[in-house]
Amino acid sequence: MPLPAGGRLDLVLMPARSLSPFGFRLLMAVLAALSAAIGTLFVLHGAWPVLGFFGLD
Repeated sequence: MPLPAGGRLDLVLMPARSLSPFGFRLLMAVLAALSAAIGTLFVLHGAWPVLGFFGLD
């Protein structure tokens, strides 16, 4: 690609995103709620140490 007459080329690089910021927040909220629900089931069955691993997840 030839340079413009001034000899300087300015480019703006942006990542290709298929998900909007709102969609990303919604997806993360759904995954967090699902993880919390499954963790709660483990706690109710007496396996409370598993909850820490769900928190890390």
